[in-house]
Amino acid sequence: MVINATENDDVHLVCEFDSDPVANIYILNGTRILKRGHNNTLVATISHARCEYDAAVYSCQGGNIHSNSTGMQERVLQVFVKCAPRISPFSPPVTNISRTINGFVVLTFTIKAYPPPNRAAYSWYRLNDSAWITIIDVYTANISISADGLQTNMSISRLQSADFGRYRVSVYNDLGNATQEYELRAHYKPEPPKNLNVKEGSLNVDSFTVEWEPGFNGGEEQTFYIQYKPMESTLQWTDVNVSSNSWKYTLLGLQSGTTYFIKMFARNIVGISDETDVVTATTLVGFANSPSTLTSVAIGAAIGGIVCFTLSVVGVFCWKKRKPTKQKQVVMQYEDLIGDMKTP
Repeated sequence: MVINATENDDVHLVCEFDSDPVANIYILNGTRILKRGHNNTLVATISHARCEYDAAVYSCQGGNIHSNSTGMQERVLQVFVKCAPRISPFSPPVTNISRTINGFVVLTFTIKAYPPPNRAAYSWYRLNDSAWITIIDVYTANISISADGLQTNMSISRLQSADFGRYRVSVYNDLGNATQEYELRAHYKPEPPKNLNVKEGSLNVDSFTVEWEPGFNGGEEQTFYIQYKPMESTLQWTDVNVSSNSWKYTLLGLQSGTTYFIKMFARNIVGISDETDVVTATTLVGFANSPSTLTSVAIGAAIGGIVCFTLSVVGVFCWKKRKPTKQKQVVMQYEDLIGDMKTP
């Protein structure tokens, strides 16, 4: 049985059994149960039917206690939903493709549509200057259409420089049309990284962070290279390589209060990109020791100074106090000696 529905209509699926005792009934979309019941009649409603998701084969299954020997009874229903062609959400196209010279490429376009387009409804084009030129199915560009009319492929073997560029496919049925564009690029050396800059707030005494945006990788895996050196230095650049998954990197072990030159380039198996413009960054001025160490040294020095000063004062005071005492003892001893001499 077949139902032809219009997109956005409500579709009612009715499953009926003549059974005694009453049957256990199921309405399924493939293996997914839409509705179940213990009755001889069951209705499932598809609200606002969608061409992409609701056009499918549905089944009605039922049975009772007497079905053990014969199995469940089943009826199949095919639902079509009328719609204009549109890209299949289950097989989206790859629209940016890179290949090598003498390589092979296939551009694929898969749609949902009902009624399905015929072969004549498909057309492939190539952009030549500012005009779209129809591609004829020839030896170098082969065009195929699937038996169900829902997919087309355009393949090119032994790619040459003239084959790279922009392509377009179009298709139509009685309800509308759809188009899709593709960009076919040759494998190239990568483009240089873009917007190289020093991350705001990252400047430190001995480090800072640079960030950038990747350019086109030329169709191959790329690696980023950061080069840096002190502005006043005559030494060669220091290189750091970074994976293509990273868009920022922290340079460590730098000299404090020093201005650095920084630049970048990218590399893939084809070659090396041009270099970026040079940017500059100046590390903060600071001490080699950490702030906590400096504080400890300063406090220790202050305490040491106070102790030494105090000890010096006490030492002077004690020396002055002891000296007069010693002199007094000597005088008294001398007077006592004279007194003793005058005594008869």
